[in-house]
Amino acid sequence: RLSMLEVISKYNMNCYFYAPKDDLYLRDKWYERYDTENLSILQELVEKARQCCLDFYYCLSPGITISYTNQMHFESLIQKLKQVYALGVRHFGILLDDIPNTLQYPEDKERFPSIAEAHAYFVNRLVDYLQDFDASIKLALCPLQYYGSGEEEYIRAFSALLPKDV
Repeated sequence: RLSMLEVISKYNMNCYFYAPKDDLYLRDKWYERYDTENLSILQELVEKARQCCLDFYYCLSPGITISYTNQMHFESLIQKLKQVYALGVRHFGILLDDIPNTLQYPEDKERFPSIAEAHAYFVNRLVDYLQDFDASIKLALCPLQYYGSGEEEYIRAFSALLPKDV
């Protein structure tokens, strides 16, 4: 990955999205903070990206196990992002793709008529929190459905509930 950052920079690219499937802390353990060893590895990547003049996007994929209404889940996500923020990361990504296309928890099913509305609630809440925490933070988003003409039911419902700058 360190050498890939050099290649990306050499070809005048400007960002790197960190979302490898082998980092269990991004998907399976999204709610856990990094241990010292893995945090050190991530720090090395962040530093290398900075040296290569690349924006480093740290991406989490919480969609398999997150409950969108669970305050403890939201707090776990925030604590994880703050841990990575402390490394100097100011660009984040939330990846909601490759997950079930239905709500999984009873409390989410009771509150939201669709997964699009649950995703919009979650993303809007996160955007509000991050903007209050540090307005310079950038957030990228990959929705559940990321292909098509834009007229698909999920895409229409989800995008209609997001701020225009998301």
